[in-house]
Amino acid sequence: MIALIFYTFDTHAIAQINQKKWERENILKTTYFMEETNDKGGEGRILFGINNPSTLLIRAKVRCNFMVYNVPVEYNDDFNGKNTWYIFPQQISQGWYEINRLLNNRGKTIEDMCQEYSDNNRDKQLTMDLEIEFIDELENPRKLPSRKHYFAFNDWRWIPVLTKKDDWA
Repeated sequence: MIALIFYTFDTHAIAQINQKKWERENILKTTYFMEETNDKGGEGRILFGINNPSTLLIRAKVRCNFMVYNVPVEYNDDFNGKNTWYIFPQQISQGWYEINRLLNNRGKTIEDMCQEYSDNNRDKQLTMDLEIEFIDELENPRKLPSRKHYFAFNDWRWIPVLTKKDDWA
């Protein structure tokens, strides 16, 4: 009888460990991507997508935190963290935004930015401090660390900033 009690307890503990591992592995596989269209100098339509290879429904909040010369720019609720993205199992959800519309909100145009572009200001002209929060249908959350990008008007693409100074020893 004692052996049966230990067997039951151990089996339950192993099942809980396996479930936690499965939950963690499924949400950690969620990724995002941004693709520029080939309309250099046009509206600057950017395709933004979230890929969910898991078997769980994922909800996401996307906050782009756009800035033009260090002044915040609002776009719409899909990219300001107000609307929720639903990414169904083993699917990709996509949306888009336009560079020209972002710039117009600050009285700038793509032509202005291309003329003003230099090595000294390229990382300040148009920036994004991307934050994404995920939660799966089992209510497991994941918040990616914010990731800064700048738009290179000479290459017509977003460039992620891969390093920064911090207090990590």
